[in-house]
Amino acid sequence: MRPGAGGTLRIPSLGIAAPIDAVGLDGTAMAVPNDVERVGWLTSTARAGDVVGASVLAGHVSDEHDRPGALHPLIRIKLGARIFWTTPSGDTASFRVVRIRLVPRAQGLPAAMFSAASRRELNLVTCAVRVTTPQGGFHYTSNLVVTAVR
Repeated sequence: MRPGAGGTLRIPSLGIAAPIDAVGLDGTAMAVPNDVERVGWLTSTARAGDVVGASVLAGHVSDEHDRPGALHPLIRIKLGARIFWTTPSGDTASFRVVRIRLVPRAQGLPAAMFSAASRRELNLVTCAVRVTTPQGGFHYTSNLVVTAVR
């Protein structure tokens, strides 16, 4: 992981402003920064300024003590909302939300989210559908996937 190597994610309508760390895979899953206030950008996907291809950014909705993470407000995003990805050099790419969906975690994320040949899109991923365990803990059964286009 390279802290801050991906720049900054901003979603003004939700009050989200989070640093983006460059991350890779942890086995077959995308690594996500341990710091819940940061977002991870999967470096094998498109960069902020690319003209084609999909980017994948993921972050926590909460930590193990249920304190809100960087993407906690994402569940309230609306179609048409603006998302800004500013690179470390200061260039900003602007995206507009076109799709919001819940994907069961057991199903895995759609392969199209990782396509280098797709239209230019940004996919934000966080956990959703919280379930309390009998031991008093919790886990999430789905992923919230927000897709935005340039």
